[in-house]
Amino acid sequence: MVEIEILKKQYREKALAQRKFFKTKDNDCLIQKNLVSAVGKENNLIVSGYLPIGSEADPVSFMSKMSLNKVVAVPVIVGKDKPLKFTIWTPDSELELGAFDVLIPKSISWVVPDILLVPLIAFDSRGARLGYGGGFYDRTLSMLRLQKDIKAIGIAFSGQCVDEVPIEITDQPLDGVVTELGTLWF
Repeated sequence: MVEIEILKKQYREKALAQRKFFKTKDNDCLIQKNLVSAVGKENNLIVSGYLPIGSEADPVSFMSKMSLNKVVAVPVIVGKDKPLKFTIWTPDSELELGAFDVLIPKSISWVVPDILLVPLIAFDSRGARLGYGGGFYDRTLSMLRLQKDIKAIGIAFSGQCVDEVPIEITDQPLDGVVTELGTLWF
C-alpha cells in the first residue's frame, strides 16, 4: 500500500507539470466542443461539472450552455473521507470558497447527478484515473454506482494520458475521457 502511494505521488508530480504545458485557451475550447457530443442531448439528466483550479481543463463555458436546458451541479466537499455532495450551479450563482479553497455556490440545493464530469491529473487507456489523492471521486462514484446508472467522464488534455496509472482496489474507473482531440470510451 505504501509503495503504490509513493508511485502515485511520483506520477502526480510528473503529470501536473505535463498538464501545465497543455493548458491553453485553444485546448480548453476544443474540449468544450467535444463535451457536447460526449454528454448528449437528453434534457432530463443532471450533469455535474466542476469549477477548475490550477491548470485543470476548464468546462465552465460548456456548463453555462448546458444550464440553459439541463440541471448543472458542482461538487461540494462535506468532510474528510466522505463522498462528495452536489449542489445546483448556474452562471449567475454567487460563489464562496469551500474546502480546499474550491469555489462553491453560496446557495445550496442538493441534487444527485446522472453524469459526472471529473477533473484529473492523469489517465490511461483502461479508464483508470489519477486524482489529487483525497479519494473523493472514488468514494462518490462507488456510492452512486450502487444507487443508479451513472456515467463518469474525465476531462483532460491529451498529454495527460500515460501508459498505465497505478491503481488500487478502491480506485473507480472512468466511462470515458474527453480531450481536445476527441472522446475515448472505455
